[in-house]
Amino acid sequence: MKMVMEFDENGKIKMPETVEIKKFDKKLILKFIGSEIDESVTCEFEMRLPESNIEIEKKIWDIKIWADKHHQLEDEANIMLEKDGENYQLVIIGKGADGRCAWCRSFRTALKKAMFDLKIDLIKEGSCKFE
Repeated sequence: MKMVMEFDENGKIKMPETVEIKKFDKKLILKFIGSEIDESVTCEFEMRLPESNIEIEKKIWDIKIWADKHHQLEDEANIMLEKDGENYQLVIIGKGADGRCAWCRSFRTALKKAMFDLKIDLIKEGSCKFE
């Protein structure tokens, strides 16, 4: 695969919005959305599934349950995983150092491994603005 590098007006490398390294035919797209209003931070991810597949959907829920058990969040943090049509929305709301970033990193790492095991590429659109 040939990669073309682009540079901005200051000579710095421009990073692509989407990082896509294709290994498999199917892909799950993880789109990063986030906002910060006053002291409240909302991290939001849209997971676009390659197809309606009960195995993929079960794996996403299993990973959320696993992450919930391994990362205790402070009282003000809240995590919601909802099905939105054929896709999923993961919303994490909190303030300050409430453990949501550790939870999120673990969730994304486990998701990447699970999708690899299912022979599905995990493609990231954008990047987390809070890392």
